Amino acid sequence: MAKSATLSIRIEPQIKSQAEKLFSKLGISTSEAMSLFLHQCVNDNALPFTPHVGHARIPNAETVAAMEEGEYILKEIKAGKREADFKTAAEFFKSLEI
Repeated sequence: MAKSATLSIRIEPQIKSQAEKLFSKLGISTSEAMSLFLHQCVNDNALPFTPHVGHARIPNAETVAAMEEGEYILKEIKAGKREADFKTAAEFFKSLEI
């Protein structure tokens, strides 16, 4: 089907610029990205993500610190500067049992 409809939206310039950079990295235009979004909405009969209020999914400072610590430990293990506390995932999960 030939494309003949036009969609015009207003968005903050900074968000538009960031989105265009992302889409460029993905090898698609903003128009193609919006078309994908609309097609997915129609296919799912819903939004292709779960809207939520606030920043509930953004990790808090404690979670960020734990993730950074984990990354640091992993780098040390890979560099041979530290031994892993567990040899297998099964050992790790067993240690969590109370």
